Amino acid sequence: MANASSKYSEKILLALQNKEKIIFENAPNIDIEECSTDAANQFSENTIIALSSPLAPSIKEKTQYLSPARFEKFLEKELTNEETIFAIKIITGLEKSKLGEKSDFALFRGENTLWTSVCCDEFECNHDKKSECFYLKALKNLEESKAITISHLTLLKEIKTGSMSLPKAKNLILGNFENIYETAEFALSEIYYSSDLENLAFNETLKIKLEMLFGMLWLMIEKATDQTNQNAYLSVELSEAYKGSKEWNQISAIALFAKEILDKEKPTELVKKLQILMSVLLSENSNYKTKIERSENEKVKIVLIPLNAKEIVKKNIFEKYESIILISSNLSVNKSLAYIKEKNNIQGFKEDFILSDEKPETAFYFIEDFKNLNRESLHRSTAELAKYLIKRTGGKTLCVFLSKISLKATFNDTYADLKKHEIEIYAQDVSGGRGKVIDSYISNSDHSALFILEHFFNFIDLNEIEFDQILFSKFYFGNNDEETILRIKRIFNKLLAKGVKRVFIADPQALKAIDEISASMTCPVEMKSIKVGQIGN
Repeated sequence: MANASSKYSEKILLALQNKEKIIFENAPNIDIEECSTDAANQFSENTIIALSSPLAPSIKEKTQYLSPARFEKFLEKELTNEETIFAIKIITGLEKSKLGEKSDFALFRGENTLWTSVCCDEFECNHDKKSECFYLKALKNLEESKAITISHLTLLKEIKTGSMSLPKAKNLILGNFENIYETAEFALSEIYYSSDLENLAFNETLKIKLEMLFGMLWLMIEKATDQTNQNAYLSVELSEAYKGSKEWNQISAIALFAKEILDKEKPTELVKKLQILMSVLLSENSNYKTKIERSENEKVKIVLIPLNAKEIVKKNIFEKYESIILISSNLSVNKSLAYIKEKNNIQGFKEDFILSDEKPETAFYFIEDFKNLNRESLHRSTAELAKYLIKRTGGKTLCVFLSKISLKATFNDTYADLKKHEIEIYAQDVSGGRGKVIDSYISNSDHSALFILEHFFNFIDLNEIEFDQILFSKFYFGNNDEETILRIKRIFNKLLAKGVKRVFIADPQALKAIDEISASMTCPVEMKSIKVGQIGN
């Protein structure tokens, strides 16, 4: 890996020196962050390195830093027992913490919710240079850095606020960029939580109006979805169909009243944010797509998604920098970058592939026996295969499912038998929530299996989990063949980077696509179809 990494750094450095716009597809066992940082530190100019989830960011999101002003305000109120313990943890943690980062305080479960009341934000945190703001201290530490590593989210938030707080740079290395537009939709959105806004309201009349507004939105969602279970998650995209209802007329009247209050206030960040919301609800602003979500914990959430997110990304990322280097291991389909370039509207970029000299140890096995089975038989056979694989190793097994139904059904079919063999199953949303099942598995991985959903698998850090084998029951196959291949390739690359020994695929559709999947991998991978009876031979 060292040789491949060195070669990769040299290519990045050369591209920076030549002010190139280039796309690299790298082998999955090459560390993008390490190599990009090495190249940027050797270059004479400032370079921003933006990655989806950097392991060692130069600066984190604002919300990851404690706000002394907000914490002081938090301490002024009458605290519950839980809040008192949380406050003591923050106070004692500050004795050792240099930058007031959330990770310095070892928060546990419910304390993460309390953190949102004391972290740096756009509204209450004092960002004056004379203040003790930890975020400003973190920014100051960047002044001497040539390589500035940040997350996609930090980069996009910087673009959204226009604050330009990061050191100026003419060069950008953008890693894992293939989903940058989807990330941009989230990062550039205006998000409103009912509970937060009620607490932040600076005017008692405004606070009452906001409570009424979100209450009417709650009622509108219930009627629109015919769902009255208050624990159920609900989501609707606002359209003209909702705007003729009695609830909507009341919402509009409340929004108009709130707008009149806001127009008389000093234009703070919070006032401007609320003015955008009222302008959208009053149909005065057509620059956003509106989603309204409801859940027990968040009550009501409004998300205003900018319709011009792609244009913002194109202007402020792809067209802004003198040198821009796009890097990922999840780009090509059948050795071609045509699809990813068309999807992201990337033009005028050179292309190159960075291959590793190391042969991956991971083997991918597609099960032949299941290709002609109906749905019920496929489920039973997958459950039997899961039992067989877990028993063979006694544990250290992950099983990934596309749906909650298949996960729970497989759990029910395997739990009792594996329990007899003193093997535990920790299943997402069956044995507990995501955090709980991960913690339970980690503490007992040698004698247990972890059942999780594919969506969750895509976000977890595999370096925190020890396992020798993994079983996929099914992949999602959409109408777009290239997108499907890239989705599977992304999963496989994650396993290659981890160095997992054995990967079993029980999906008959994936078996049919084995040649195309194999041809799309950046480096040669052992990938073959086998029968269940051949496992272990």
